[in-house]
Amino acid sequence: MKKLGSYIVLLVLVASTLSVAPDRSDDAGYFEFEKAYWGTNQPIEVSPGDVATLTVVLRYDVTVSFRNLEANLSLPAGFESVGEPDANTSHASTVASGVLVKLEFPIFITLDVEAGDYTAVLDLEYYISSRPNEIIRYEDELEIPFKVTGRPLIDATVSNDTLIEGEQQVLVELSNDGDATAKNLKIVKVSSSSASVELDSSELLGNLIPGDQVTVPLSLYVPEGMNGKILSLVVEASYLGPLNIGYSISETLQIHVEEVEEVTEVEVTITTRYPEVTVEAGKVVQYPASIANSDDADRLLFLSIEPPADWKVVFKSGVLEVSRLYLGAGQSENLVIEATPPRTVDIGAYTIPVRVKSEEGTIYAEMELKATIVGSYDLGLDLSTLLTSVASGSSTSFTARVTNTGQTSVTGIGLEANVPEDWEFSISPVRLDLLGSRESFTFDVVVETPGNTVAGDYMVTLVGSSDQVESDQVQVRITVATPTEWGLYGVGVAVLFIVVLVLVFMKFKRR
Repeated sequence: MKKLGSYIVLLVLVASTLSVAPDRSDDAGYFEFEKAYWGTNQPIEVSPGDVATLTVVLRYDVTVSFRNLEANLSLPAGFESVGEPDANTSHASTVASGVLVKLEFPIFITLDVEAGDYTAVLDLEYYISSRPNEIIRYEDELEIPFKVTGRPLIDATVSNDTLIEGEQQVLVELSNDGDATAKNLKIVKVSSSSASVELDSSELLGNLIPGDQVTVPLSLYVPEGMNGKILSLVVEASYLGPLNIGYSISETLQIHVEEVEEVTEVEVTITTRYPEVTVEAGKVVQYPASIANSDDADRLLFLSIEPPADWKVVFKSGVLEVSRLYLGAGQSENLVIEATPPRTVDIGAYTIPVRVKSEEGTIYAEMELKATIVGSYDLGLDLSTLLTSVASGSSTSFTARVTNTGQTSVTGIGLEANVPEDWEFSISPVRLDLLGSRESFTFDVVVETPGNTVAGDYMVTLVGSSDQVESDQVQVRITVATPTEWGLYGVGVAVLFIVVLVLVFMKFKRR
């Protein structure tokens, strides 16, 4: 524990003087703890590594004069006093009952401190004139609770390295580099003296935890004459800390406007007769496409597709997949864009951007294909056991549950089994006509082994099937054992053989 002196910085509600102090027991005090907070004029939030002032407010409940007040604060581990303030500040004025005394303690919060509640001990020593020409020394000891909350720290950056003249999108990133959540984060204003700026989304961004970031898209129009210059973008934001203390930032971001050479327009087009189709999940759909080079120069074209997640979408010429196309001036080429959605895709509409580019990445032509998924098919298979045993020549049984995990009903549901040679199996029922989405059905499976099956482990493979889709394979291990009755026969033969040997031995012994 470290001792920290203080000085009284504020006494309010000064009133009339009373000449006699009330009776006071030895363990009673005239000071009571009112509140404690970080900061001087107003509360602040603090983090490990900060140097801040802990303000302690006390209530003095006696209407007589006190003087020579000395206050020493004992701090918990991780907190250190800063400087050496006068520990014997005196005050001789007469004060009214209920006056507030404010003490300030400069403190260093070490990096080892964690956010949470802490308690310090404040020792007070002062003197009161209870009677004429009589001064009595008093001591009080008070517990001082306080908090370390941490505080958010929002920083603004821009993801664009450069800008160009004209209209474009700029991404501003707000990151929380502090150690507390920024609540009610809000873009107050984004402005530029050189360009027009408009937010593409809501100004209110919600809460941002430490280490996280949020991207804010802006529509920015850079006027002509800015090539090679620096554009200043001012971002203003506000947010709240853990104690609902308000913060605001205003950061000026500098972005270079790139000098762009004028590009000659290239007359390359891509078209399709059927830009919108409807397809079942897992089924292949084809878009006939035509690419034309109406320019007066030959072109090497790069074909680009951005398919939805887990889709396979390619350009094809016959059976060949194509990613580049060389077109002479005035020539055209017919291709097919083949799209295969996964069988587990959700029902809904999907877009497929298609672009024709130069080798440097310049977009010559583009179009957007659309596919509406009207169903998805998927089956799951679960067995009641994955390990069972049976005697040779006997049968074993278990159940198999088929679940329609897709979003569309399936028909013709059954089981397919692969068993060792000469084994037989039966499934009941043999077939189910319809199984709705998220529904399950249980089949009974009986596997019969031949009488001459050699003892050992055998694998039986099962697959759930339907008219639309099959499940993954599931295997059950069946352990075949020799029947118990054959073991008894063997023991009987052995005993009979031993009896015969004994009788023969006894016969020859008598001779």
